[in-house]
Amino acid sequence: MVARSLVKPPLTAAAATAGIAVAEAAAATAGIAVAEAAAATAGIAVAEAAATAGIAVAEAAAAGIAVAEAAAAAATAGIAVAEAAAAAAAVVIIEMVSVFHR
Repeated sequence: MVARSLVKPPLTAAAATAGIAVAEAAAATAGIAVAEAAAATAGIAVAEAAATAGIAVAEAAAAGIAVAEAAAAAATAGIAVAEAAAAAAAVVIIEMVSVFHR
């Protein structure tokens, strides 16, 4: 009873107000920390998704390059075959002409 009588009601109210202010500041700080962590996590997820998409695009481009290189190799082989056939035909024509001129 003596201890209670020493604490004045206005002082108790001031302490309660200060306690509420401290609790509110702590809650706000914790809320900011949670929001920052959520934003960082979301940012990481977006960056990972962008990197994954970039890798997929690069792989598709590499596949396209491989197809183009294979097509170019096939065309080169086709040209070589055509040149060989033309050379063989030229030899045959030359031989036929020389036979007719004999």
